Amino acid sequence: MIHISQVEDRRDFVYNKFITELDNDFVPSLSRRAGGVDAFINVVFENTGIAWLACDGSEPVGSLSFWLNDDKIIYVWFIGIKAALRGTLLGGQIIMSLMSTALQSYEREKPGSAEGIKFTTWESNSNAIRLYQLLGFKIVGKKENDMVEGRTTLFFEGNFSLVRERLMRLTHGLSHK
Repeated sequence: MIHISQVEDRRDFVYNKFITELDNDFVPSLSRRAGGVDAFINVVFENTGIAWLACDGSEPVGSLSFWLNDDKIIYVWFIGIKAALRGTLLGGQIIMSLMSTALQSYEREKPGSAEGIKFTTWESNSNAIRLYQLLGFKIVGKKENDMVEGRTTLFFEGNFSLVRERLMRLTHGLSHK
């Protein structure tokens, strides 16, 4: 059973270990993007953000982190799941469960404060792109050779309420707490 919990402290051992394990799964690595894994993690907390961790028993399997910017837009800094789960039904369910739990919690704590959601992914990440479009996100831009020669970044945006409602419908009945 997947359990999703909010990461309360940037020094959380399980969270830090999981992000460190995922570091080199990304191109460029997470640590290269921010000057080290600790710096990558600190970006979320320095922006008064929230991090979430999905675990299967005691084993971390996914994470999501975001913050609200001044324009009432949630900026998703990181979405990641274990490599073995990427492109699988369970991997998609974990991402949807993380997003659903995080957005519902955020809306309970700060009702009406978010109007939209923004994030990026590689154009080559076709499984994730299909999932994000299913959830109501639209591609609003792209940048070629972004961070890595030959890689194109896609920019996504979605309406907070629409995405939250779709997530609630799609995750209803999934086995997570």
